[in-house]
Amino acid sequence: MTFRYFGYKDYSDILHLAKTTPKTFWQKRCSAVEEWLKPSRTEYEQKLHEHYNSSNSTYFTLNVENDYFISLKYRGAFDSVEIDNKNCNAIIIKSLPGNIEAAHYDLYGSYLGRDKTLEELKPDLDRVRRIWIPLQPWALGQMLFCPEETLTKWTEFSMYEIPNNTLHGFVNASNKTRYTLVLTGFRTCH
Repeated sequence: MTFRYFGYKDYSDILHLAKTTPKTFWQKRCSAVEEWLKPSRTEYEQKLHEHYNSSNSTYFTLNVENDYFISLKYRGAFDSVEIDNKNCNAIIIKSLPGNIEAAHYDLYGSYLGRDKTLEELKPDLDRVRRIWIPLQPWALGQMLFCPEETLTKWTEFSMYEIPNNTLHGFVNASNKTRYTLVLTGFRTCH
């Protein structure tokens, strides 16, 4: 399974939003502390907290809302990646240098229910699609990975699907802050 390429769309306005939004609006996140310790997570994920914590696995999220979200819908952002634009969301992830999001499964809690195990969710996982869009050109030390592929050398605004039901993660071992737009929602086709 690889990161399916969906093409390119200019999201420079979203990058501008990310770079000009004050720190107080960003939500500090650490999956190693907030998610992976839950009993619903795999044994592998539950053990990740031994190595990953707020020192090396913290990132920040910003929900794309209001005029920017309407603009994304108007420009066909969700339609072009075959996501229902009535059941979707968009967030920006800010990953500082030194941030690592270890290999994990996306369980889509806001779509499929919170605290369900991967096994319980498997029949419904293919209903959801997640698209990963780097808002800047690739920098040495940045990568998105899954068991079958490591994605590097991307160009800004390229759109890639994160495969469902597979371990994946990202690394920012560069000297630059990395901004990524993530679109998630129910698929319009299978």
